[in-house]
Amino acid sequence: MTLVIERLDPLDDAAGIPWHPSGPGDGEEVAMRAAVQGIPTWLVLIDGVAVGACGLHDVIGDEEPRAVEIGYGLVAAARGRGLGTQVVGSLLEELRALDVDVVTAEVELDSHDAASASASQAILRGLGFDDLGEVVYPSGRSRRFARSL
Repeated sequence: MTLVIERLDPLDDAAGIPWHPSGPGDGEEVAMRAAVQGIPTWLVLIDGVAVGACGLHDVIGDEEPRAVEIGYGLVAAARGRGLGTQVVGSLLEELRALDVDVVTAEVELDSHDAASASASQAILRGLGFDDLGEVVYPSGRSRRFARSL
C-alpha cells in the first residue's frame, strides 16, 4: 500500500479524480471546492485511489507569525489504520516547506460521528498539538488545537 498526499492544482475542478467507492464525503467535497478557489489542498491517495483530502481553511497570509487552520478527512473505509496520523504528519511537512509558523485545527464535538471526533483529537495530540480547550459556536461545540512548526 502506497500512501501519498498530492497537492491539487488551484484550477482543478476535481473532475476525473478516481475516488474510493465510498467517497468523496461532505468534508472532501468542501476540500475540493477550496482547491478550486486557490486554497492549498492536498488529495490523499492510496495506490492511486483518492480516499480523502486535507488542506487549509484559507490562503496563507503574510502576517507574522504565519498561521493557518487545517482540515482533513478520510472516507470511512480508510479509517482506523493509522492513516490519519500519516496524512496530518505529511501535511505538516508540506506546511513547514511553505514557511508556516503555527498550525491550528478544530474538531467538531457535536458531530454525528463521535468515534471519528475522538480519533481526530488523538491524531492531533499524538502529533504534538496543544489542546486549547472547547469553543462554542451557534452550530455546536468544537475543541481547538494548535502547534508551532
